[in-house]
Amino acid sequence: MIYFDAAYIVKCYVPEKGHAQVRGLLHRHQSAVCCAFGRLEFAAAIQRAIREGRLPETTRSTVFSILSRDDRGGVWNWIPLTPHLLETAVHAMRLAPTNPAIRAADALHLVCAKECGCHHVYTNDRQMLAAAPHFGVQATNVID
Repeated sequence: MIYFDAAYIVKCYVPEKGHAQVRGLLHRHQSAVCCAFGRLEFAAAIQRAIREGRLPETTRSTVFSILSRDDRGGVWNWIPLTPHLLETAVHAMRLAPTNPAIRAADALHLVCAKECGCHHVYTNDRQMLAAAPHFGVQATNVID
């Protein structure tokens, strides 16, 4: 099982830079894991794509319908947020260095990946890529 952050999930639905590589990676693995918080990040990213004109407003309901279909088909495995997961992320942040900067959502994704047995995450987020080793997780960007 592979772990995608929300940015990679968005690339599976929005034709933007890197979407072919990310979709190809997902196709090879057939499914991916993400923290349930990624669903909210996905929704916010779709809003942003519409606002910035990268996705037509008329496709909003289609994008969410396709995501729901993929959920039912087992493409996405959403790891629920639990008090244990949040406390583990808090503990990891207490021990993390201050450089590189580690954002709360990145810490949550990295801890979630490790806790669910995915010691490898896929993202194009440079801050998450830099923070991953501090959480005992390997991070890779497959986008050229």
